[in-house]
Amino acid sequence: MRYDELEQKTTALLEQPPLSRTVVIEACSRFSELLNGGAYDEKIREYGMEKLLTGEMISRAASLLRADALKKRVETELSGFQNQFLMPLGVLMHVTAGNMTGIGAYSVLEGLLAGNINLLKLSSEDDGLSVFLLRELIRI
Repeated sequence: MRYDELEQKTTALLEQPPLSRTVVIEACSRFSELLNGGAYDEKIREYGMEKLLTGEMISRAASLLRADALKKRVETELSGFQNQFLMPLGVLMHVTAGNMTGIGAYSVLEGLLAGNINLLKLSSEDDGLSVFLLRELIRI
């Protein structure tokens, strides 16, 4: 995407209300259920990540995305859902490291919970997992 296109789209998004935290949490919760239920096991094999993403790792990742875990984070880190003083930063730029697979998607989710627009710059060594995760959350 060219800079002028990015600037135009970002400006248009800033004029709209932020994505509802409830929508973000519901999508994450559904993704967590699917992940724990094995719905993505084949995709994990396609990415050649079955040794890295063991059952224990998948369970831990899914637990971070459960509705109760995300609601607790909102309550403790963002002073709750009704925080009238919450002031999103606007646009966040996330630059990811190549050695932390999937962390880019998690960073974007945190930014969405705070009401921000998020840009994600992936490492040249990115394995595609963050893009897959974000596309899947959008689909859900």
